Amino acid sequence: MTHFMSAWGCFGRVGAVGGHLSTAKRAWWVALVVAAMSAMSPLALAAGKAPAPARTWTLQDIAAAPQVTDLSISDDGRYALYIVRRGDLHANAKRSSLHWVDLSSGAQRPFAESAWLSGLQRIPHAAGWSLLADLGEGVQLYRVDGNGRLEPLHINRQVDYVGAGDEGTHAFGISDYGWAPDGNSYWYVARTSRRPDPRVVNPRYLPLSTRNGTGPIELRVRTGTEDVLVEQAEAGSAGFVRLEWQDQSSSLTYWTRVRKEDALEQRRWTRGVERVEVVDRQSAHHVPVRGARGPGGGVLGTMGFGTDRMLVETLPDGSKLDYGHAGFMLGDSRSSGAWLSPAGDIALVGTRYFDVPRYGLVRLARSGEMEELASAGSLTQCTVNFAFDAGVCVRQSMVSPPELVRFDPRNGQLTPVVSLAPDYVAIAPLRVVPRTWTNRAGYKASGFVVYPRHYQKGRKYPVILVTHGSDADERFVDAGFQWDYPVQAWAERGYFVLAINDPTVLDSAELRAAYAQWSAPGPLPIERVQDLIWLNGVDSFETAVDDLVGQGLVNAEQVGIAGYSRGSQMVNVVMTQSKVFRAASSGDGGYLEPSGYFSSTSSYRYVFGGSPYDPAAFANYRRLSPTFRVEMAAGPVLQQVASGSTSQFALHMALREHGVPSELVYYPNESHLFHQPQHRLLAMQENLDWFDFWLLGKEDTDPAKASQYQRWRQMRSEWHAATVGLR
Repeated sequence: MTHFMSAWGCFGRVGAVGGHLSTAKRAWWVALVVAAMSAMSPLALAAGKAPAPARTWTLQDIAAAPQVTDLSISDDGRYALYIVRRGDLHANAKRSSLHWVDLSSGAQRPFAESAWLSGLQRIPHAAGWSLLADLGEGVQLYRVDGNGRLEPLHINRQVDYVGAGDEGTHAFGISDYGWAPDGNSYWYVARTSRRPDPRVVNPRYLPLSTRNGTGPIELRVRTGTEDVLVEQAEAGSAGFVRLEWQDQSSSLTYWTRVRKEDALEQRRWTRGVERVEVVDRQSAHHVPVRGARGPGGGVLGTMGFGTDRMLVETLPDGSKLDYGHAGFMLGDSRSSGAWLSPAGDIALVGTRYFDVPRYGLVRLARSGEMEELASAGSLTQCTVNFAFDAGVCVRQSMVSPPELVRFDPRNGQLTPVVSLAPDYVAIAPLRVVPRTWTNRAGYKASGFVVYPRHYQKGRKYPVILVTHGSDADERFVDAGFQWDYPVQAWAERGYFVLAINDPTVLDSAELRAAYAQWSAPGPLPIERVQDLIWLNGVDSFETAVDDLVGQGLVNAEQVGIAGYSRGSQMVNVVMTQSKVFRAASSGDGGYLEPSGYFSSTSSYRYVFGGSPYDPAAFANYRRLSPTFRVEMAAGPVLQQVASGSTSQFALHMALREHGVPSELVYYPNESHLFHQPQHRLLAMQENLDWFDFWLLGKEDTDPAKASQYQRWRQMRSEWHAATVGLR
């Protein structure tokens, strides 16, 4: 996987930030057990002590939940290495650990533990692996042998402090790398300790963000002792992405940001040629995707929309090989990669499915046959050996902790190897049902219904809808979806939870055109772009809630909504466009507020038609921007934020000025996905308290929370007085 330091930063329009992480939850008496468990290091947990009897979720479970970030198989297919990252509640930080596992017996042992391990790669045509690790000199490049010894491969003494959407700042000497197919060279991204002029002329953002570092970023290629500087980029550009070796390792292509033109360029460096050439240019919001090769020697892709979508391979002569209906998409950054057999007759490709949102693998034959590797849940982090006769994946679901499975790429049969989160196996699974809802406009939204732990037929329950755009899928306690929203703890406390995605962009040509027009000129009227990207989602969310109300499962007077980043956009729009939801939690968002125009001018121009001070655009802001619609707000809004933008503060103050209950809570020194486990605990508890108070009228008796409830009671009293007779 590409290391986050060379991935693009958070775009305001999508609110997405690189990297995806963990989550979990529940009761007081269990908290003591979990606290003791969290004191154990990941290495002690992996030693395999007998799991405790079945138990329920706690908030501590969520904050410490594991995420397998890297997985690699040996060339002979006999064993694998993997890296797991999880929250350490006592240290209030995340820790990574490297493990070795025998694929026949499931026996495993720890190799290393560190504040940072990532980028695990098999070295082509050589024994051993390489990875990025912090062993006391910042993150550097190391070689790993079969006995788990880490030996320096490349140390860059110049370090810079770099962060990301899911991590705090950390010292990096090398932040990304990739081996050439011949194993003789590798490219790497070097940080520098040189600081720019203390003045910043015409900055794009205030306060200035330094999460990408402050010194220039260098892309270099190393062959033996020869080290070549390919290109240097300023830290604010976020460096280089989608680096790929071409022509038997003779050239390297990559994408980088051209800030003056607000664009992305794909460039090619060729050995022995000093000049770097530009081969493609796209808008600044373009997301480069690596094309997968098919068994016919061509490039794989999908054609069509909705149920008519087909998987095709465009062959070198321009003809197309049709593999049939594709209920999935290719190129999702969270799905596994793609591999070709040595003979080129079989391709294995990572997929993201729609109707039941999950990740998997399909096997393609040159004859045009397509077969899915059958698996309950998702297959992630998959990897195949060079001989194409052995593979491994992480298998997981919303209720099943991650486990390692092995398979033969030629027949696809999956065999369980070992649990990768044995301490979570003891948690009794909740009832989770996949669903697809069709809204009034005919667009489909996929997701899941999470039932209360002790659901009783005939009783109506409160419900909370959780969204992040496209991350509700079969992954275990995924912070990339649920953020600091305690989905499992709500289910333990008697809530239904709706985990729901936006309608997929591939549902129709018009919807795809609307998303394309979010960042570039297009043929659709601005009102239609707003309808398709935001109001279409409001319709889907209302449809999902109406479905549960119609079944008699939930109380229509006890409906909440929570979402961060892209989900925060939807929460803020929903609360000012709909009367279905009675309380909300909006996480680290703010896009669509008028003040955001000046830092996201290019995308705002296509969403609203211009500046909020432009009379010609005012009606478009009035139609969609939550700040312009606070007098229509349906209920209380909690904002939990790390970025601390003027947009968040503006919405908070506008709501308050109109008598709408609003609470703005700033978590300092945090990343977009909170990286401090103690902050995650606080934020999750805050969400439990918020919805219990506003939907159920319940208060925690903890004396430490007295001032919190005093504020909320005052807001509730004023809100009720102002809204008498409106419902």
